Amino acid sequence: MAAERMADLSDAVGDRPAMALKGLNLSSCTQVSALTLVCGAIESFLEFHRMLKLIPFRSKPGPLRQKLHTHVALTGVERTFPPSDIIVSKTCPKGVITYANKVFLDVARLTESQVVGAAHSVVRHPDMPRAVFALMWSRLQAGQEIFAYVLNMTSCGDHYWVHAHVTPSFGADGQIIGYHSNRRVPDRSAVDTVAPIYRELKAIEDRAANRADGLKSSVERLNSILRDAGVSYDQYVFSLAS
Repeated sequence: MAAERMADLSDAVGDRPAMALKGLNLSSCTQVSALTLVCGAIESFLEFHRMLKLIPFRSKPGPLRQKLHTHVALTGVERTFPPSDIIVSKTCPKGVITYANKVFLDVARLTESQVVGAAHSVVRHPDMPRAVFALMWSRLQAGQEIFAYVLNMTSCGDHYWVHAHVTPSFGADGQIIGYHSNRRVPDRSAVDTVAPIYRELKAIEDRAANRADGLKSSVERLNSILRDAGVSYDQYVFSLAS
């Protein structure tokens, strides 16, 4: 029975506990008893870890310092908001949130104190390909606006799609002093079109030997998709919204 339980746990913890016991000069009976205790301890830890991830998200006072997906288990539940609502946020040039409207807070299920002062990436869903954000940042830092379909997550693990319009804000000297983002509910047909593309790009990034190579390959694939369609990025995004 202990051996069977250890086999069931092998995917989670490997075979180190069993190997360690085999290396000791113990009788078979003693090994079985020890293995049973080890299995019980591991099962208790895994169950505790599973339950911990089900506890509603609570952060320390002040702005969030890590992305939500590092603390919160994904639920697979999609949230949405009224088409008449607009999610609005502003950031400094480094992407740190300086303003978030009530719609943003309500949809993300966060408080103003949690988001103001936090990096905007705290609500980034782990399934979003980095290639999209690389394109976004290159455009914004060049002083250009960009439209993009983005998958975000909430503090309870749900997810929501937005059609984002992000623009740079300029100071009196013409220098970028921050960024302004309006996000609306996207058309379902647009989400159904971009979702498989994003999955492909994310898979390319994940299977690469390192993050740099993954991002490079993902960007190349995105550009390839646009070339095959015979359109620019802006033309492609606008066609989905029409």
